[in-house]
Amino acid sequence: MKRKAAPVILSGLCLLLTVCTVLAAPVAQQAASRPTKPVERCQALEAQAAGLLKIHPDLGGDKAQAELGKARSLCASGKPAQGLRYYVKSLHLMGAQPNLPKP
Repeated sequence: MKRKAAPVILSGLCLLLTVCTVLAAPVAQQAASRPTKPVERCQALEAQAAGLLKIHPDLGGDKAQAELGKARSLCASGKPAQGLRYYVKSLHLMGAQPNLPKP
């Protein structure tokens, strides 16, 4: 009887592993599509700010524009972590919540 139990247990484990792999595939694809690198996050927040300014050019006033300019220059000069802070400040001044999932 012990010899019959081992193949049943192994086949059950194989089936469980197959099901888990199939269910985990969409989660892995979704995680891969999120911007994870700081440069990609800069680009995503730049796109959000540009979209807002395209609809409402005067949104946030001069201070938001100044913060946005600092963010662009910092991200372009290789300091994306500092640039992200300025993007967040600028978007808050525009009355928007930064739309960026955490890595």
